[in-house]
Amino acid sequence: VTLMTLTPGQAIPPHRHSQVMDTTFCLEGRAVVRFPDTGETVTLSLGQHASVPPGRLHEVANVGDGVCRLLLVQGPGQYDFLPA
Repeated sequence: VTLMTLTPGQAIPPHRHSQVMDTTFCLEGRAVVRFPDTGETVTLSLGQHASVPPGRLHEVANVGDGVCRLLLVQGPGQYDFLPA
């Protein structure tokens, strides 16, 4: 479990995980989970969440005017970060 704070425009670059699922909960602000290989996006605001299964290319970005706080829950499985 990781608490992340992203400034306006800040992003976690495109990546995937071979085993773990990412579930991102929005605690403050607005974020988007982007799937570059399909063009799909999921916008998150307070109380919303999105899950990304293992192997799926994704990135997370703050698309609001203020800070964005996210709770990231990962697992189960061995963690890795495979940049695109």
